[in-house]
Amino acid sequence: MENSLSPERHHPDRFSHAERRPTGAPLPEQTRGVRPPSRAADILGRKWTIPIILELASGPKRFCKLQATLKGISPRTLSARLRWLQREGVVGKTALSEPGLHEAYHLTEKGLAFRPVLRALRAVDSAWARRERRPV
Repeated sequence: MENSLSPERHHPDRFSHAERRPTGAPLPEQTRGVRPPSRAADILGRKWTIPIILELASGPKRFCKLQATLKGISPRTLSARLRWLQREGVVGKTALSEPGLHEAYHLTEKGLAFRPVLRALRAVDSAWARRERRPV
């Protein structure tokens, strides 16, 4: 009998309808009393959020430019993640005045506040990479 949680059948970023919990819904009994993660950690912990924020940190980007730069993300997933980040107030959308260009996504003030966190994550990655190169 196949395990329903085997890697082939279950991915940590994909939940069955029964596992999904609307924002603000009460937590399941087994998690009551456990301090929930911060809102910022929840936002950054979502798949594709960090790469999207890193890409937008260098300036506004059109959807097609984001999709071309973020290898492996489907248009549907990118669209859904950008909409979610807009609802969270992290990403904004601006109409462009240039002919043929319609809209560009950019980081809001809330999104720009993630820059120090992302710099710290890069510093940790660099430190780990240096340690891994050292002979034991």
